[in-house]
Amino acid sequence: MSKALRQGLQTLEMLAEAPCSAADVARSLSVDRSTGWRILQVLSEHGWVRQDLETKVFSLNVTHLYALAGNGHEHLALPSLIIPTLERIRGQLGEAAILGVPSGSSMVYLVYVPSQHAVGVREAVGSVRPLHASALGKAYLSALDPAELESTLNTLDFQGGTERAVRSISDLRQVVIAAREMGYAVDLEESFPGVICVGIPAHIGHDRLLIGAIAVSGPRERLLALGVERIAQALKEELAQLDQSFA
Repeated sequence: MSKALRQGLQTLEMLAEAPCSAADVARSLSVDRSTGWRILQVLSEHGWVRQDLETKVFSLNVTHLYALAGNGHEHLALPSLIIPTLERIRGQLGEAAILGVPSGSSMVYLVYVPSQHAVGVREAVGSVRPLHASALGKAYLSALDPAELESTLNTLDFQGGTERAVRSISDLRQVVIAAREMGYAVDLEESFPGVICVGIPAHIGHDRLLIGAIAVSGPRERLLALGVERIAQALKEELAQLDQSFA
């Protein structure tokens, strides 16, 4: 394997964990900053990564990754399938609706339908949220079988999130068990202060493929006014309608 290819793949693996700057890439690969920048620019030119123009950090272009994967598996043409579902959820509740997919110890936004309100949470496709703190992550974990769950829990470093987020495997295991029993997971200001999220695991197709989780996110006061259980029910009903498209 060529050195350039190896560095490109290592950079993609870094970005699967969290967004990075050119300096972060350079430090990880033990190269100078200009080389780190060139690697990111090449990946960006070919659609593998995108740069946030405000923060200047790079993240995986997950839509591009799934578009390529979808050429080999009908379930992975996810954005076009899920957008109408998330738009209906947003129409019912007025808040942002999200499809997140797992990537390492995080959930990555694959589809994001913004809130109808003038004031909302600033998020976008490619946003990364920790598995242990986010409703998306906890909902996804709640759908894993016991062996997969334990394997995943043992890989987590519990980085990120607010002081409200759990910080141990035992605590997260209990949260996940509770989410499985309720049929939904919540993020009560665990990812960001003042922000609440409600999510459910997303299975699609006849084979019930677990693709990640869908969720509704917004300011604490507005989501509490809507009601957590009402939000969870709306998510479940719309996901059931999506399932009918595979019938």
